Amino acid sequence: MLHLIKSDSLPDKTFTPEMRAVLYIFSSKKELKEKALPHVDIYKEYINWFAIGRSHFSCSQTVAIMWARCIWLSKNPIYDDPFERTYSMEPEMRKIVIEALSIAWGLD
Repeated sequence: MLHLIKSDSLPDKTFTPEMRAVLYIFSSKKELKEKALPHVDIYKEYINWFAIGRSHFSCSQTVAIMWARCIWLSKNPIYDDPFERTYSMEPEMRKIVIEALSIAWGLD
């Protein structure tokens, strides 16, 4: 599961469970890798959510990003519920988000 986020260039870097979960989601699809992953600073453990939000994604990937942000911030957005929008996700993206939640919760 975590083979997507292992890096030879960072052998001593230990990520928080939340960062590992977000990296797992952002590494899951080519479009997310190209558009969202460049806005993640793994050295400072910082994510530029504003820059990610300016890019255009499919419905499924937009909801996955919403879930990644919820995992990162440990809270739901006030006006947008990711549970309600999960129905618009592809089954594969749903599986990825569930796996990311298990990483964030330490169940991996």
